[in-house]
Amino acid sequence: GLLQRTPRGRIVTDKAYTHLGISGSTRNVDERLLF
Repeated sequence: GLLQRTPRGRIVTDKAYTHLGISGSTRNVDERLLF
């Protein structure tokens, strides 16, 4: 989740979420916890 702080990290994290099959809603909650 911390990788989302940087543009490059966000791209890598998005690919990781897609690879793991995590839903977009889960990612939104993770971003809310960060910001």
